[in-house]
Amino acid sequence: MKKFDEFSEKLTEEEYRNNGRFHYSDISGYMRNGFSYLVRPEKEESESLTFGSLVDCILTQGMDVFNERYCIEADFPLSDNQKTVTNNLIQFGYGTIGEIPRQTILDIVNEANLYKNYKDDTKIDKIVNECGGYYRFLVENAGKIPVEYEMCQDAIDVSNAVISSPSGVFFEPPVKGVDLFHQLIFNGEIDGIPVTCMVDSLYVDHTKKRITIVDLKSTCANYEWEFARSFMKYNYHLQARLYSTIIRQIMDSDPDYKDYELTGFIFVYVSRKNKTPIPWIFKENLVQGDIVIENEDGTKTMLRDFRKPLHEMNEAKTQNLTIPMGISQTKTNDVLEHLKR
Repeated sequence: MKKFDEFSEKLTEEEYRNNGRFHYSDISGYMRNGFSYLVRPEKEESESLTFGSLVDCILTQGMDVFNERYCIEADFPLSDNQKTVTNNLIQFGYGTIGEIPRQTILDIVNEANLYKNYKDDTKIDKIVNECGGYYRFLVENAGKIPVEYEMCQDAIDVSNAVISSPSGVFFEPPVKGVDLFHQLIFNGEIDGIPVTCMVDSLYVDHTKKRITIVDLKSTCANYEWEFARSFMKYNYHLQARLYSTIIRQIMDSDPDYKDYELTGFIFVYVSRKNKTPIPWIFKENLVQGDIVIENEDGTKTMLRDFRKPLHEMNEAKTQNLTIPMGISQTKTNDVLEHLKR
């Protein structure tokens, strides 16, 4: 019997991000912004995303990888312009800032419009004297991502909170009869369209013949009991359904796993503020078509299926469209008819 990680793709994270297949983030971005996402994909950066990456790394790859990838950002009393100049100088590959030719330093300083009212020699001396420590820090931590000390410590504390919680079973060494895998990449096809996913944690229980997909969500903005807000805002239901469809396809194609159950999709949501992990389940992860939720106040909420936007994105990509389908460059477009669609 194969281990389930044998079905995964052996790619780096960068290769995964650029493998030409559609990701959950693509579908979610398209659902939020429509065709504009295809023209200019959003590159969302936030405190929560950075923090989530730290916690993910600690829990799914370990502290050794964490220490190779990140470093504590030292507190250097420099302006943004001074840091920019220093970061540009580091690209020349010298071991210390004092080894850099003075004319090179002057050129970079002038490009940044730094020290405009100083003489050339004074400009160079100020950079060497004031930015030398920051330059040394960059050399010693080349290739690492600097992180504030408080955020780093909070990420470690949150990771420990997850491990010591009931959800820790999805991230610590497995018990007998269970395989536990982290950060696995799986490819699939949906209606002939290539898709891919990266699973935080895959819990394979051979005793009960069950497989559970677990995704860790960390936040700096919300509390753990506010998960439903993020679930709707970021279309996490799309992630659960896409990932589950890919994994179920793999299971169905293998004689040993086709009789295993794929359980509801588990989200473990933990806040930097509160550090109290709460697990949430989405049981409709294998449902096809739109899901309509009847709310207590009589209103309805719709969770859109990912297949229609996936087909629209694929068609736009295949045809190299520069404007959305149904809009003409040569004829006048009826705005009300467009709004109806």
